[in-house]
Amino acid sequence: MAIRAFRFLECLTVLPSLLQLADDPNIEGIGYVYDYTNQIVNRSGGRTMREIKDVQRAEWGDVVPVLRALGYDNVINMSWSGEIYEHPGLLWEHAEATLDLIERDGWGPGMQGSDKKI
Repeated sequence: MAIRAFRFLECLTVLPSLLQLADDPNIEGIGYVYDYTNQIVNRSGGRTMREIKDVQRAEWGDVVPVLRALGYDNVINMSWSGEIYEHPGLLWEHAEATLDLIERDGWGPGMQGSDKKI
């Protein structure tokens, strides 16, 4: 776990430059993604990534990734709660590691009980 955490946290040293380059269509292979931007997401009805992540946090809780490393065999995530976890493929929502954290920490307020918050 310590090696994985170190690999993931390496991205923090280059994060500002990656954020500036993220909109450049001529640059490929950026391995790190900050998932809480004010950038409007395509095919989202004009919603920003931040708005989408806020809704996900209401449902999934603090397991929602805020930083993601995509350049390794598995995707490595850092969640809102500071947990670092990895899984195969891009979709974190139903990954075993995600569900393990939810089992330990619980769902967000939108998933608790029948009174949906969102």
